[in-house]
Amino acid sequence: MAEQFGPSRGPKKKKPKFSANVVGTRSTSVGTSQDPDNVPRSRRELVVSDFRSKLCDVMSTLEREYEALYLENEALRKRVDELSDLLESNGIRADASSSRVTRFKTTYRAGANKIRRAATFATVEVRRSLQGHTDGVWDVAHSPVTNVIGTASADRSARIWCTESTTCLMKYQGHSGSVNSVRFHPNSTMACSASGDGQIHLWRTPSAGPSFANNHIAKSVSQGNVPPPSSIPLSPSADTIIGSSSGAASGGFYTDMSNIANWAQSQDSHAPAAPADDDEVTTCGERLNEEQAENLEKCHVTRTPVTHLSGHVGVVTAAHWLADGDHIASASWDRTLKLWNAETSQCVSTLTGHDQELTNVTCHSSEKLVLTSARDMTFRMWDLSSFDCHPVHVLQAHSGTVTSAIFSSKGHVISASDDRTVKVWDMRQMRSPTVTIRASTPVNRIAVSLDAQLVALPQDNRHIRVFDINGVRLDKSSQKRGHCRMVTAAVFIPGDDSPENFYSVGFDNRLIGWSVSLPGN
Repeated sequence: MAEQFGPSRGPKKKKPKFSANVVGTRSTSVGTSQDPDNVPRSRRELVVSDFRSKLCDVMSTLEREYEALYLENEALRKRVDELSDLLESNGIRADASSSRVTRFKTTYRAGANKIRRAATFATVEVRRSLQGHTDGVWDVAHSPVTNVIGTASADRSARIWCTESTTCLMKYQGHSGSVNSVRFHPNSTMACSASGDGQIHLWRTPSAGPSFANNHIAKSVSQGNVPPPSSIPLSPSADTIIGSSSGAASGGFYTDMSNIANWAQSQDSHAPAAPADDDEVTTCGERLNEEQAENLEKCHVTRTPVTHLSGHVGVVTAAHWLADGDHIASASWDRTLKLWNAETSQCVSTLTGHDQELTNVTCHSSEKLVLTSARDMTFRMWDLSSFDCHPVHVLQAHSGTVTSAIFSSKGHVISASDDRTVKVWDMRQMRSPTVTIRASTPVNRIAVSLDAQLVALPQDNRHIRVFDINGVRLDKSSQKRGHCRMVTAAVFIPGDDSPENFYSVGFDNRLIGWSVSLPGN
């Protein structure tokens, strides 16, 4: 039978039986050498220590290789800029037939319509750098009434800076969380700040001084922008916000600026802020000079707001005054947009619609229109003039978080996103963008000039780029003296009185003033 089913396997062999001292649970002779639990502790610690040492060596090697690649990449970027400038200075046009030029354009994706002569580029220079914050700066704003700049920082403070003397005039420390935004009242010296503590604070700010106020009024009256101060009525709501009965008696909000010399004495909560030794060293490794340190010591500190707005159940990312100056719009991580009455500190309306956290809110300068941006890759335009406050447009035109959306004075809406694009929209038809600007890294809170000619793009790669409204890049500077960390926000300064055209802030704790000179100016 065995031959029918294949070769004979022979008789079965019995399995050997092992002795009890080998198969036993834990014998003294064999168990000690085979059981890991009985390995001496010193030997196990030696193995673990050796493994940890090898892992540290591998991680160190990876870190060195990554740093080398990063430096090589930066060197290549600088080389590309130098070669591009060299080509443009030699007058090589976009339609050149040279194979070397064509190969260069194809390799670095330099579009033919973007190659221009060097004479058409603007000159972007750093004019001044202000230091004082001890953590990253999230936002920057300019007062339309007084010649001051406001900054909001993760060090739980907001600072007011004089643009003429690079002096810190005030430090507000009323929040218990990171201050994410700061905005100025459209026609008074009030400011509002939004914080991670879920609140919006309203507080008084100083001006740059009576000289600027008088020049500002005289220039505005001569140009016909505003009537003389004596003919400007002050509404009861504005008087309540400003908190100045003398201003109501005189009939003009500019009277508030004539008493700026007594402003410090009227603040009972002021105290000198003496920075610690380690606060005097910036993250860029630059130490404050004696003048800057002295100015910071003279900076007044206040912790008491005029009023605060509470109602959000999450981080408040931004707050902005409406054009009437009586209401404030705020955006939060609770996915809501709230409209507040600044006089009564009451929430007028809560608007929903975004699927994820809101990142920013911006109000129109003359209409009751509000733009909100969110992490759901959309931005919305809201009409607050009607009772229902419905969204006019809901646009999902980005493939990443929309970091900001702003209005321009020429009827444009400009949106920026983490998908490395900035898009320009015509408010008359919002179906598709008219211009798409492509950046090399995610773009944060953008800014547009008052004449709607320039757009500043703060980026994660420590650079800030300047484009015109048609998407043509104007700056060709290496920005070696610029930020050394992520740039978070920017703001343009209207008028020709200041040597700086716009300011930018970043996570190097600095406020930098830039000068942009267009060709022919």
